[in-house]
Amino acid sequence: MVGTQRLITGELDFVGDLSPQEIKQLQGKAGIKLYPITVGRWYSMQWHMYEPPFNNAKLREAIAHAIDRKRINDIVMDGKGTLYDGPTPKGLWWFNPNAVSYPYDPEKAKALLKEAGYANGVELNLSTPQVGVFQQINQLAQEQLAAVGIKTKLVPVAQSEWYDLLVKKQTNFSPNRWTQRPDPDGLLYILFHTKGFANTTGYSNEKVDKLLEEGRNTYEPAERKKIYDEMQAIIAKDIPMLSLFYSVEYGALRDTVEGFEWIPDQIPRFRDLWKKAK
Repeated sequence: MVGTQRLITGELDFVGDLSPQEIKQLQGKAGIKLYPITVGRWYSMQWHMYEPPFNNAKLREAIAHAIDRKRINDIVMDGKGTLYDGPTPKGLWWFNPNAVSYPYDPEKAKALLKEAGYANGVELNLSTPQVGVFQQINQLAQEQLAAVGIKTKLVPVAQSEWYDLLVKKQTNFSPNRWTQRPDPDGLLYILFHTKGFANTTGYSNEKVDKLLEEGRNTYEPAERKKIYDEMQAIIAKDIPMLSLFYSVEYGALRDTVEGFEWIPDQIPRFRDLWKKAK
């Protein structure tokens, strides 16, 4: 990675969004400090809920059972990521440990594929942004889906165009990633409410909409917890987005830089940083 090389040579003071694989060349290097992100990005796979073939719930469930999330985490995150079945990780007050999705079960995936009407298999296009982590995820997903009869063609897309195509709903099947917000409304509403501006899956569930609106307008923490628990249990079963893992990512800085801290949205803030004399 060019950024890490420039950090080593002293041309840069900061490089962010580094995976466990990418920091290996920085570990133990004199003059460099690593800052792990406490709550990493939520990585998932998504599709258009309203459009064939993903409007077929049995097909979505078959894909969910076909994906070995542990193996993906072991390879992509060096086993350091965490696996949860929804858009909220443990440690945040709105985490729901009972929001359970679909475990890895290739035989169940094959059976569901037949129930979905694809006894002879199905072919899908999988958008593949030119981002290292996404490319690895898609290659592993392609292998795992092929094992149950789902052929996937990896379709390259430039990193600069990828999210714009998702927003315009011109991409049907794609990996995605999101950072957390200080409040559940900040992420869950925009992704899963019918009118959410970042709802790129087209997901629309009246019960979920009602719960999200209640959560937005309720102030008692215990009541909000109940609301978001119920909402997350529903989307875990509907799977508009298939949860893969929560990443472990790092920022790397020269040891002359002081005052750096990560915040949940993972956008680096440099205003309060300073450099000390060598």
